[in-house]
Amino acid sequence: MIAAGLFDKLKIEASGLKTPDYGLDLTEQNLHMCSHIMKAQAQYCAHERVKRTAATKFTMLAKLAMQAAAYYGTAYSYATTPPVCTAADPKNFVAILHFNEISFMAQAHYWVAMNCQKECDESAVGIGKAIAYIRKANDYLATLKQSEKTLSPAVLTLYRELVKHYADKRDYLDDQNRKIYHETVPARVDEIEMLPFGQPIVMDSELAKAFEGQEIFARLVPSGVRLLEEEYKAEVTTVMNQTFATIKQIDSVQDQFLSKHGLPACLHAVTTDQSIPEDLWQKIKQCKEKGGLNGLNQVMMGVSTMAENNADTLSKLAQQLQQEEEEDQAMRTKYGSAWNRLPSTNLNPATKNQVEYYKQKYQQGKQTDDKLRSDFEGKKPQLALIDLDRADLVAKMPKMPTTAVALSPAATR
Repeated sequence: MIAAGLFDKLKIEASGLKTPDYGLDLTEQNLHMCSHIMKAQAQYCAHERVKRTAATKFTMLAKLAMQAAAYYGTAYSYATTPPVCTAADPKNFVAILHFNEISFMAQAHYWVAMNCQKECDESAVGIGKAIAYIRKANDYLATLKQSEKTLSPAVLTLYRELVKHYADKRDYLDDQNRKIYHETVPARVDEIEMLPFGQPIVMDSELAKAFEGQEIFARLVPSGVRLLEEEYKAEVTTVMNQTFATIKQIDSVQDQFLSKHGLPACLHAVTTDQSIPEDLWQKIKQCKEKGGLNGLNQVMMGVSTMAENNADTLSKLAQQLQQEEEEDQAMRTKYGSAWNRLPSTNLNPATKNQVEYYKQKYQQGKQTDDKLRSDFEGKKPQLALIDLDRADLVAKMPKMPTTAVALSPAATR
């Protein structure tokens, strides 16, 4: 998907050039074709990975294969239209694209047939539908019969293996239906839904820029490994959330029971020393050393100032981009073809997207800041106690009168 994103970026940057300047390689049609081939290859990788899992999911395989066929089909259409079709093709590259489109179309229908057969094994219903899909898969492969001579030996071998395997599966299902199920085979099959593996990854940075650390690692590690990493993180997050939910539920039950009997507050009131605990006082001291309530006020004011500066910077950046595009258009209008630099409207989209991204982040941060500021203002009277000495704080603490309960051995133990 990174490669697809790179081809999309090249397509934008080369849109202002004339074909004689760079030949066919950077034409819009050729870059479209290359981008769709990369997306098709990503679909193929996802398809193969799912196929090799222990619990094979036929429905997902069918959707992935259908999407791969669509990508290869689009690439094939670009490869067979001018100006791309005028290029030499000594290795029958176009024929391979067409083969991949048809073979993945056939595989999609094959996987649906396998899913129908699985359902039939479990419920004794559905073999007619399975036969309809496997026949459709065989029909797709039959369309490649006339183009066998254009296929390479390796691709031809794969094609013949698919033809034999699908024909054997069709004959087997027909035989099972004739002997056991006696279901009517539908004349038509339903359209198969497509499942894209992902979207092209847009490279916002310059291609020649050196990446360091994590950015280099992200580009060197295969996309399949990163996909597994994301799946692992998602699974860990799910397990942790489930665990936290269970703990929260247990705590809620315990808190409700304790609260019903006035615990632990009533016991704490008669058993604790009526003074500030040492660990709590140390935290108060740290806050006092950093300025106390006045220090907190300064921090809140600083947050507001930074927010205003960020908003002003983003606004000025957006204005500068707009001004630069207007100046570029004015120069293009004035000098015509002599002004041969790439249009700013083609160069600036990535930067504009980044500006909008940071504007959204700013709005999210502003909402958090506003809530924090509201909470701070509401708790100012209580926070003012931080500036008091320890003795004054102890004097302001509510006092529990000495009672027989407080002196009871059950409470003092």
